[in-house]
Amino acid sequence: MRSNSNTIMRLLFASILSLLVSFNFFGQNSYNLIVLEELYIPLETATLLSSEYYDYEFGWDDPEFTVPIGFTFSLAGNEFTSLDQMGVGAAMVGSETSGFSLLNGLLPISFDLADRGIAGDDPSLIRYQTTGNTGERVFIIEWYNAGLYLEVFGSLDPSVSSLNFQICLYESDNSIEFRYGECYYPPQYEEPSIACLFLDLNVDSGLGNFLTVSGHPAFCTLESIDNIGGLELYSLDYYLNAMVYRFEPMYTDGLIDINESNNSNKKLEKVVDALGREVNHTTNQILFHIYDDGSVEKKFIVE
Repeated sequence: MRSNSNTIMRLLFASILSLLVSFNFFGQNSYNLIVLEELYIPLETATLLSSEYYDYEFGWDDPEFTVPIGFTFSLAGNEFTSLDQMGVGAAMVGSETSGFSLLNGLLPISFDLADRGIAGDDPSLIRYQTTGNTGERVFIIEWYNAGLYLEVFGSLDPSVSSLNFQICLYESDNSIEFRYGECYYPPQYEEPSIACLFLDLNVDSGLGNFLTVSGHPAFCTLESIDNIGGLELYSLDYYLNAMVYRFEPMYTDGLIDINESNNSNKKLEKVVDALGREVNHTTNQILFHIYDDGSVEKKFIVE
């Protein structure tokens, strides 16, 4: 009888454990991280953030504004048509959550930013645009030549820090990209380099689902944590020029999303590793995707 009881307990424990593992698997793999290395292209024909949102006469510090995406975008099932900048660094929050305790949004850079123009230097620009045809539209918002608050307001020397980065949202498959250009800042201003998606964040408790990019900027992993305090432990070593972090949804209404992430008509011809050997789909190593138009994409896929 005792033996049967132990067996039942073991089976019950195994069942509970399998449910926990399944839950963690779904949470951690709701997005697939693809690491790319591509030339950074600044926006040129974009809408510039109006000076009415500036905190100071000659620029912005913690601006609060709303930008239209131009289409309905789904972030892990949370749909919205615009993004709010709520005056905290470069955190962009889905507008449908405004006024509620749970927030869903994007954080490509965690530094406290400010307009270099306030210190009399070249101005820092926030600009955005939506391009493409219905069903394949792309929204991009860019911080160009952004300065650091500590340098703009707390240093007597001319500002030297300059950060350039973008958030890209894709209508076709609800993918997200963080794109980085030149990101220069002196060592004394270094902070945890956080790049993450935050889902169902309770602003009072700091609890939520954070999908954060961690490690070396070219060989990073996607970590899932449940509290805002853990972000410093799972941050990037630093922000690196030409890096692209693409978050591709793996599930749509609980099912695997099998839509292709590439919106163009080019056809993939083969995939090779660093030694030029043709390989099938694999993860956790650098691969080169070669297309029929002659283009090549360097990818590091983490699962």
